[in-house]
Amino acid sequence: MTARVAVGDAVIRSMSEGLPPHCASLGAMGLVVGALIVRGDHLFAAQRAYPPEFAGQWELPGGKVEPGEDPYDALRREIREELGIDIVIQQELLPDDGDTWPILRGHRMRVWVCVPRGEPCLGADHLEIRWLEPDALWSVRWLEPDVPIIEAWLRNPR
Repeated sequence: MTARVAVGDAVIRSMSEGLPPHCASLGAMGLVVGALIVRGDHLFAAQRAYPPEFAGQWELPGGKVEPGEDPYDALRREIREELGIDIVIQQELLPDDGDTWPILRGHRMRVWVCVPRGEPCLGADHLEIRWLEPDALWSVRWLEPDVPIIEAWLRNPR
């Protein structure tokens, strides 16, 4: 049975629903995976170290799906590489008008709500990492494409 729950302008899809058919072809075209990592009511944020035009801005961690790589495996790999932790992937957060979020440089991103297994470590990809309390979520300058994703998550009753 497919589980889709409306969340304002977004939809939550359970992991058991699987991949949308068109996502298999996005790997070569720029499919990116992102983790909206939560601990209680705190959201994890990472400040980018590069490229220069995005350095200093805050993001949801993640990265590109390699050709032939499963998006779930890519997400786990990226988080291990960037933050040195494993994650429990929970539900996928979807935009209302599709299966992927538009992001920088024409790429598309799939985002999952995740719970960390351990405490994230600061690595070379980021200048700083933080757990943001609900009243501090907008105290950092997010990458523009991450803003609607965070807004959709905030509309989701936890």
